[in-house]
Amino acid sequence: MDLTTTLLLTGLAALNLTTFILMGTDKAAAAHSQQRIPEKIFYTLSIAGGVWGTILGITTFHHKTKKPEFYIPIGLIALLHLALLQPLIPHIIQLLKELIKLPKPFEG
Repeated sequence: MDLTTTLLLTGLAALNLTTFILMGTDKAAAAHSQQRIPEKIFYTLSIAGGVWGTILGITTFHHKTKKPEFYIPIGLIALLHLALLQPLIPHIIQLLKELIKLPKPFEG
């Protein structure tokens, strides 16, 4: 895999981790009546590539699950990203295999 693809995928992973952590932070802030993270931050991070962290945050923390005005646009952003990332899927699979060192399937 070339350096550009590796850097792109690493950046996307970092962005998704950041977005996931922010979802958890916002959920905790909501539970304790503290200052919240504006939704426009989550939309911006999701459009930039962190949509999977947002979705994982929604499902893990049960955050914003009663706000279709939030999760429907996030779902649409996810569909857009699937379409845009389609050419990278083989590279993503290859990177994951390299990271977790999966053995090659037995070919008898």
